[in-house]
Amino acid sequence: MPSTLISRRALTTRLIALPVGLGIAARVSGELNDREASKPVGDGLTRTSEAIHQEVMFQGSPQRIFAALTTSKDFDAITRLSDAVTLVTAKGAKPTSIHREVGGSFTLFGGYITGRNLEMLPDQR
Repeated sequence: MPSTLISRRALTTRLIALPVGLGIAARVSGELNDREASKPVGDGLTRTSEAIHQEVMFQGSPQRIFAALTTSKDFDAITRLSDAVTLVTAKGAKPTSIHREVGGSFTLFGGYITGRNLEMLPDQR
């Protein structure tokens, strides 16, 4: 019949291994909690990401750039040169429309972007 007694050596070995096992379990539990925290909330966005900031420098006069961004025909021509051409030419896409006054509306990229002009400074902003 096998003995149920445990030797002092076996007991010591198991007691020494206990903190190591608990440390691994705590680390795994922490990693699982971190994964849960970075999962998207109902809106599909994570709250742990860094902000993205991008500045683009255009080569051209302020007058030319302002005209390109506030004239429907020019903006549409630029859009057709980019990957956004699929949005502009898609079936049912709305035409590019830009009103050049404060409070005027705009429709861009086949209707995927719409809004109103809040501030307009001709040839500047």
